[in-house]
Amino acid sequence: MALMDLPKNDISAGLSAEQRELLDKMTEPSHVRIEPVASSTSPTGIAFPLVNQSLNLPGGMEPPLLDDLAAKGLLAKVPCDEILACPHCRSADFAVSENCRACRDAFVRKDGLIHHYRCSWIAPRKEYEGPHGLTCPKCHRNLDHVGVDYDIPGDFYQCSGCWKKYGEEKMAARCRKCARNFPAEAALRLQLHAYVLTPLGKGAKPGKVP
Repeated sequence: MALMDLPKNDISAGLSAEQRELLDKMTEPSHVRIEPVASSTSPTGIAFPLVNQSLNLPGGMEPPLLDDLAAKGLLAKVPCDEILACPHCRSADFAVSENCRACRDAFVRKDGLIHHYRCSWIAPRKEYEGPHGLTCPKCHRNLDHVGVDYDIPGDFYQCSGCWKKYGEEKMAARCRKCARNFPAEAALRLQLHAYVLTPLGKGAKPGKVP
């Protein structure tokens, strides 16, 4: 017989002491919903403060307990958020920066390109800048109006270490927990779920155990 088919006073029979205590806690109006948070200390990268505080469980032990209650129909599992995490340790505590493709230096500067219509010269904006505004470094004519004298075809990036130039930045990440580097696009996407007490769960209080 499935748990949800049992009479209300028998619902708690197959639950652990921790599960019964949590369900009892969730009958309080301020605790009917258990919310997840990103955690740098939990091995799963996610923690449930209400569960940790109520049951004194270490990080990483909450999901199996909550998922079991959801499978029994006592809690509803609801998608609520998504976070990015380190692919090595699952921590959400990492920094992202623009890194040089050649030397991996993090000191990369972004600049705009200018295309001078009259002489077709394309160069970084800083090479056009002068005491009297923008002046073409090739033909030395002044550039007064964008769209008339020149346009801005895009941006480029230059490394302050090796001075290499390239058209697209490369975003890299460094995890503050495990100190490992990884491409930003390799970050894990972790789906977060909240847990809500169901009507069946409200009948599974410890006081109703035979």
